[in-house]
Amino acid sequence: MLRLILVRHGETECNVKDIGKDADDPLTILGINQAKKLALRLKDEKIDAVYVSDYPRAVETAKEILKFHFELKPVYSPLLRERSLGDAVGLPLSVIRKERQESGVPYAKHRTKNGESFLDAQKRALDLIEELKKKHSNQTVLLVGHGVWMSTLIAFFFELEPTLEEFHKIHPKNTAVSVLEIEEGKKPHFSVLNCTKHLG
Repeated sequence: MLRLILVRHGETECNVKDIGKDADDPLTILGINQAKKLALRLKDEKIDAVYVSDYPRAVETAKEILKFHFELKPVYSPLLRERSLGDAVGLPLSVIRKERQESGVPYAKHRTKNGESFLDAQKRALDLIEELKKKHSNQTVLLVGHGVWMSTLIAFFFELEPTLEEFHKIHPKNTAVSVLEIEEGKKPHFSVLNCTKHLG
């Protein structure tokens, strides 16, 4: 069985300001503290491999976790990046939402200019899962990534319609933990979903 521990990065400046994020969005002081609490939660987990988004907020979060798993060498993968907002980076999310609504394009297929849709990000996520199934069967793999990225996987494996309403229901909070178990001949399932009990 392939066991995937999915975690979202800690709080960032753009999370606080509710604006579209780009690659360079550092953790806040609270975000760093969230990452430290997440690291304590995962310190006794048996982890065979670590894959991390190469965006700084994910790298910073992983750094705290790896203090307890220093023997592991992380793989920084662009497949774990957050959905790209293209030219909309830095705009208030309210503006981005309004533009989508006015476009008439369904949420899952909508792209900001030079950006990605929910389904584009989902394809990247699933490409990585297929790669991990080949490389790490019968292992536990930690994935440190982003909120929309995680939401695309939750939507896929729960067979949810990727609407904005469903997205809001499944979108993980900062440092949320989900555990996806994939076993040959069985339907993949989440044994843990968007859990933040480590934050108290």
